[in-house]
Amino acid sequence: MAEMTDAERKEIAESMNDMSEKLDTVVKMLNDIIRQNAVIYYSINHEPEKAEAMAMASPSGAKQKPKKKVEIDTGRVKALYAAGWVMKDIAEDCGISISAVYRVLHPEKGHG
Repeated sequence: MAEMTDAERKEIAESMNDMSEKLDTVVKMLNDIIRQNAVIYYSINHEPEKAEAMAMASPSGAKQKPKKKVEIDTGRVKALYAAGWVMKDIAEDCGISISAVYRVLHPEKGHG
């Protein structure tokens, strides 16, 4: 059997690192799903304190701070959209979520 070159070893190491990062992402996603299911379970079973605790817990077990309500500059959102910006870029520029941009642009949908 032929010996591997340094380039082949490096390629394998990079591939393994990439797979490891992807696996970490999947584990975080699964932890989020488990936590969300626990929140639903405790909410259904009328245990709001446990539901709130689960909702605030991060995958690492550290407590998350409640999200602050962000003041949305609806005029800026509408102006950027009118100027041809896509919702993703508007959201990043304004520091809000894409769904918040959508709600500003489409209040008739009953979200705003």
